[in-house]
Amino acid sequence: MELDELKRSWEQYDQKLAENLRLNQELLRRSNLDRSRREMNTTLNWVWVNVLCVIPLVLLSLRWTLVYSRDPLLLICGIVFTIFMSLSFLYGLKELALLRKIDYYRAPVMELQKQLLAFGTFYHKVKKFELYTLPVVLVAGLIFVFKVSYKIGYLKVDMLERFPKMVIIDLLILIPLTYLLLIWLYRNFYDKKVKAARQFFAELEEFERE
Repeated sequence: MELDELKRSWEQYDQKLAENLRLNQELLRRSNLDRSRREMNTTLNWVWVNVLCVIPLVLLSLRWTLVYSRDPLLLICGIVFTIFMSLSFLYGLKELALLRKIDYYRAPVMELQKQLLAFGTFYHKVKKFELYTLPVVLVAGLIFVFKVSYKIGYLKVDMLERFPKMVIIDLLILIPLTYLLLIWLYRNFYDKKVKAARQFFAELEEFERE
């Protein structure tokens, strides 16, 4: 009789232990997934800001390019600037789609890692494209802004005479500053966040294997 009671006690203890282990595993999974989602939400919000800011730039550049299309230099710079801004908008939409596709609470860890890898791969391609084409975008954009400002009366005739010198000086300042700003944004809103999410996923995968 005592042996049966002892056996039942051990069975109950094993059940409670298994239940506690399952709950701890679920809490750890939930905690890591919450932290991963918080990290990537920062990236998601930044992509939204970028997309929303690019929309008026695309519309305004397209409008002024069409209005002043008789000016060859303005037309060329306007087309180049509009194309690059449109590409930035489309890339942003693709990044949003990849980020929103990550199913933190229902997908297996391996699937989460694949989804995060898909975003990271696309993001690195976009980053390289933006860094390589930045000088072209700044040159076209600066000339376009100066020409439009003169056309609508913001710049005086005497300022137009200094136009080439002003563009060169502004580019010498803008290009390095913009590169520094982009690198800072990439590191703080993309690289660090993706790295942290990957680390949380790796910890969760290792725990599940054990």
